[in-house]
Amino acid sequence: PEYEINKIKFDAYQLPAPGSGSQTFDPFTAPRMQSQQNITNVFGMGFIDYNFKPTNNLLINPGVNFLKGPRHQQFNADPRLGIRYELIPGQTIKAAAGYYSERPSPQYDASEYGNPNLELERTTQVVLGYETKILSDWFIDIQGWNKESRNLVGPAVNNPANKYENSVHFRATGLDFFLKKQFIGRFYGWLSYSYSKSEKQDPRSGVWRYSDYDRTNIVNLVANAKVTNKWLIGSRVQYMTGSPYSAVSGGVFNQNTGQYQPASDGQTYLINRNDARFPDFFQIDLRSDYDVLFDNWKCDFYVEIDNITNQKNVVQINYGRDYSQHLNVYSFPILPSIGVIASF
Repeated sequence: PEYEINKIKFDAYQLPAPGSGSQTFDPFTAPRMQSQQNITNVFGMGFIDYNFKPTNNLLINPGVNFLKGPRHQQFNADPRLGIRYELIPGQTIKAAAGYYSERPSPQYDASEYGNPNLELERTTQVVLGYETKILSDWFIDIQGWNKESRNLVGPAVNNPANKYENSVHFRATGLDFFLKKQFIGRFYGWLSYSYSKSEKQDPRSGVWRYSDYDRTNIVNLVANAKVTNKWLIGSRVQYMTGSPYSAVSGGVFNQNTGQYQPASDGQTYLINRNDARFPDFFQIDLRSDYDVLFDNWKCDFYVEIDNITNQKNVVQINYGRDYSQHLNVYSFPILPSIGVIASF
């Protein structure tokens, strides 16, 4: 069981009521509602699962997870199942499937400005994988997965008075590869690669669009070497497909406010359009550690250099006053640091 206290502040413009006859809506001059609420919630979770082995090389793990949200309709019992089968020593096939429920954030089902009739958000996930050991210190893990979420909280499309509804549908699929060299000898590290595609469906138009956190390709390479028993050097290489964002084609002057606002393409979007991407992310980091050992404690002196190639990774785009020009905002440049860590 869990108990929480939330302080929620609202500051939102009010949409025109259906049937009011309003043909245009200007969010810059629309009336706003501001309020504050203190909300207490009581909810609970529990689970039961069981591991059993019909044979020495087969492990089956069924289970059920229970979630009761603060609202009377927010209850689910989610069945789950995991299976591991060892073909031969060091070669394992694994699979898992299940339902996963999550309660809406408190601001969405708050009584004053939310929808207290919201249901739990529900996700189904399926995973199929293969593990293998190579020699005595190399390990490979490959997994394919599919995830689909329904009942996600989004804008109200059936009744605007609800303010929020369980209106958003999400889907994602991917493949993960992981290669690891264990810390045996003087060298260890790992290589991971993930391919994935994640999309959200616009509740009004039904069009599928990239989710805000979609990354098609993610690569991480970490390598460490012991020069001596006290001196360790290492490096990390990261690459990611650029994150999606909604492009702005230009600006339109708003006479009511005397300011420019992004030009519309004539369509209504209830979620981010995400029709463009930032440039791909790339970064190389270096680190060196030197340990000094004492009787009862250890002192670690380290030197770390982040983004050693001084790569300009775009993290944000700022537009000019009339949206005719834009300026890229970059992450931190090359960043060296020196430190000491004492372990007792």
